[in-house]
Amino acid sequence: PPHTASQPSQVTLEAAAPPGSRSPFMLGLFLIGGIILLGGIGIVALLLSNTGTKPENDNRNVVRPTPAPTATGKSTPAKNSPPAATKTERAEALIVAGSPLDRDALTGISSDNLRLLRNTVFARHGRVFNSPELKNYFAQRPWYSPDAGYTENSLTPVDRDNLALIQTAETGAGPNTSSDPNDARNEVILALEGWAGATRSHDLDAHMSYYAPALETYYQSTGISVGAVRADRQRAFTRFTDLDVQLSNINVTLEPSGTRAVAVFNKEWDFDGESTGMVRQEVVLTKLAGQWLITGEKDLRVFQKN
Repeated sequence: PPHTASQPSQVTLEAAAPPGSRSPFMLGLFLIGGIILLGGIGIVALLLSNTGTKPENDNRNVVRPTPAPTATGKSTPAKNSPPAATKTERAEALIVAGSPLDRDALTGISSDNLRLLRNTVFARHGRVFNSPELKNYFAQRPWYSPDAGYTENSLTPVDRDNLALIQTAETGAGPNTSSDPNDARNEVILALEGWAGATRSHDLDAHMSYYAPALETYYQSTGISVGAVRADRQRAFTRFTDLDVQLSNINVTLEPSGTRAVAVFNKEWDFDGESTGMVRQEVVLTKLAGQWLITGEKDLRVFQKN
């Protein structure tokens, strides 16, 4: 209607909107809201589906040992531990390291292996061996280094203790002193014959095995080590090929203790026909752990000598 001063304008949006225009507008709002709601529900569902899960480590490049099958068909973890060393090898390792042995370390070891262990005491300092068996054996030991300048003075107190302990094990533990003096005399004679026999067979190692670690007397010297004796005998074994030694008229006197004996005998020698002679010799032997070992040696009278 036409505006008049007395009739103010009553025009509003509602009055100005054409009839029926509200329904499409509301449908659009509902449609947009529904789309937003569905999108939100989808995002929430996706987040909920991954809740509590952890990414797995990629172990495709990790190398794992293959279990070894057992006799029962079951698998057990692979083991790389080295085989246990034998008792002889453990004793040898102690000797080479300069560590002391004990009786238990030698119990049950064969006499052949005890002989090798005894020579290991010398080999660790570089002794050069004449015996093919010992030469071949020590040539295979990675720690062995031959030394032409080797002397028994290289032996340490631990070496000497180990040497005495091995010699004790070789001859049997305990005093083993015979109550019969005749048996003891026979044992002394056998030891002397073995000592001379080792000379004839040109086996210096066997020859020296009849000596104690230290000698009270050695001809004009006193308090001498077995190393010095070996050095003296080494010269003869090296110089001469044929070492013929014969003992005769052996007289053995036992001391009351039964562990010490004095043997007096004639000794004849012929070394390659170059060195010959005969002497009346005195050898003192002491029974150490069952074996008669030489602890003194000297000439009483020289009959002839070339």
